[in-house]
Amino acid sequence: MKIRKADLNDLPELIRLNQNDFDEIKDWSSLSQKEKWSIGLWWVDIELLSWYFNSLIESKGGIIVIEDTDKIIGQLDYSISFDFTNKFEGTRLHIVWLIIDKNYRGKGHAKNLINYLTTTYDFPIWVEAEDEKSDNLYKKIGKQIEEISNWELSIFDYNQINLPKLMKIEHSSLKQISKIFNKYERIIGRYYTPTHDTYQLINGHLVSEFIWGDTEEAKVIKMNYKSIELYAILTQYPRIFIHPTFNEEDFSQALNIIFSLIFDIGFDHIFIQIYNSSKINKLMLENSCKQIIQSDPIYQLN
Repeated sequence: MKIRKADLNDLPELIRLNQNDFDEIKDWSSLSQKEKWSIGLWWVDIELLSWYFNSLIESKGGIIVIEDTDKIIGQLDYSISFDFTNKFEGTRLHIVWLIIDKNYRGKGHAKNLINYLTTTYDFPIWVEAEDEKSDNLYKKIGKQIEEISNWELSIFDYNQINLPKLMKIEHSSLKQISKIFNKYERIIGRYYTPTHDTYQLINGHLVSEFIWGDTEEAKVIKMNYKSIELYAILTQYPRIFIHPTFNEEDFSQALNIIFSLIFDIGFDHIFIQIYNSSKINKLMLENSCKQIIQSDPIYQLN
């Protein structure tokens, strides 16, 4: 068995590896790019997969593969970025995707891919356990460091408040967001590492057409209100960056206005991902959000 970094020439083989887990999908070649994305099959399209691969490279990550002779039998995708949370500040690595060929599972190949990362990089390695099988693996080789919860707000449940006086809203840019990682905590919208997520939003028509709620482009605002100074990316899956010390009542009002601005774009549902905390969960409930998915643990593997 050989472990190495993948390149663009490996993408057809990666499609084959992943497709084997979707036996029910027999004929996807006739689907449009948007149809593939809408049913979760974006990775069977070379153009979409190439864009995704390049987004990993831009965030100083990539894809590593394990081979049996010349056949790829496992894949691990990762990104690297500075991050800033209430429990961590510094550069970390995030495992985005890990898959092993069905015929090679239970033989330690997933651990071998992870060990390749731990011996290659000195950064903390984080991964989200999204099902029972992955949870059992990561629990054995790592320790839980965070927990992600997912929330939804329907326009039919939303209670809008009047725009508070003294609130200042300015239009900003995604490029500005990429400069604030070491000053503001991404308190809402915990997607992989910040540089990988922001690169996906900034670069390419593929983002506009297929990612984060089919928005034409991500709208960004800077908001000042009382004790609050924040940046918000206004998509159906919002990201909100804020100084870690803030007044909860002020932020709750600011959050209500942000939700109003997102609904004004034309969405009827907003989806929110956060690190679990009693303080933030309380703000979600105050703004009529409902938790929709059981919390997923985040493990540090080294």
